[in-house]
Amino acid sequence: FREQDTRDELGIASIRDTVAELLFPGTGTLQTRARYFLFIPWLFTRRENKYHVETKARELLQNDEIWLMDSLITKKEDGVIGQRSRASLHRFPSSIYWNGLRTWGILQFTGSVGQYYQSLGYFYNRQRDYRLQDKDSPTLDKPPSNWDHETPEIPNGFPGDVDFNLTAAEGMYLKDRIQISCPRSMLAYLVRETEPIEGIAFPWHHPNKLAFPEHLQELLIYAQNFSEAIWGAALLYNLLLATKAGMDELVNDYQKDLKQWRDIVQTRWAQFQEWDTDAFWKRLSLSGNIPSSTLDFANAWLDLVLRQPKAPNLVNYASAHEMIRTREFRLKRGRSRFENPRRLEMWGGRSGAAQLNFRWPIGNQIANDILNGISKGE
Repeated sequence: FREQDTRDELGIASIRDTVAELLFPGTGTLQTRARYFLFIPWLFTRRENKYHVETKARELLQNDEIWLMDSLITKKEDGVIGQRSRASLHRFPSSIYWNGLRTWGILQFTGSVGQYYQSLGYFYNRQRDYRLQDKDSPTLDKPPSNWDHETPEIPNGFPGDVDFNLTAAEGMYLKDRIQISCPRSMLAYLVRETEPIEGIAFPWHHPNKLAFPEHLQELLIYAQNFSEAIWGAALLYNLLLATKAGMDELVNDYQKDLKQWRDIVQTRWAQFQEWDTDAFWKRLSLSGNIPSSTLDFANAWLDLVLRQPKAPNLVNYASAHEMIRTREFRLKRGRSRFENPRRLEMWGGRSGAAQLNFRWPIGNQIANDILNGISKGE
């Protein structure tokens, strides 16, 4: 369930994440299943209803998250967060889903998980003031809550008896939250207009792509173009390291990968020549904050590999080699693997070499979970 090889060796994470957030807002590479978007508010409201304050609430909720993990493992569910680390878990599901819960409007609290715990005393005072106010002239029509008032009710047996299967009502609730919070996203379109789908590596390979709204089709073209073009830089980075480290077998593998990359780019050469990169950057600038140095590198790379009569052979392209070496040095200085023998020695042979898919695996899994839940009510 977790996206593999997501390391950002060339400093393009801000571009990658901006595109991913446009397509699948509220998701993250450590997320697994859609029902965690309900597990977290259920766990937290259980403790809020018992008026535990900061230190006690933190301890009890972490224990509850471990209890939930153990319950899911017992059911042999796929996608359990913490299955390997168990009680030594460092990143709890609550922290992994926190921003997504806020993005979808399920979490009403505006701060971090730590700030949430610190605010509990104040929150309980607000609830007390609500209960004590004059019922004939209330100042608040609903009691204060850190969570959306429409969140589905906690099921019986939770968290000791639970699985990842959404009920029809839960699926409809999550669908509605997505439609309200991010209606123009691919995620919203998938849960609104499509059926569950599996076996697709990239969002632009979706079989119903031509039926998508025009703004999504355009975004998917941009995403595909950038993913395929920048993949050459990632592969070349690894080839250069393998060459410097004297790993002949890896050198041969990356040369084959770069041949495959060149074939892909040549196949779509006409589309690359029509790509309005200015429109692409403008689209991203409306949604994310991309550093100028990142834009400069990305534009320089696109110019180097796309503004030519045909796709270049990166294996022997000296200008591309120098650009990659220079980029890493500017990012890492003395930690650059091209300059620091110890850092090169510690290199594992593959680092950030996967083609960008912009969170498609998790976005599609979450959409499938929601669609499968909704189907139970049909």
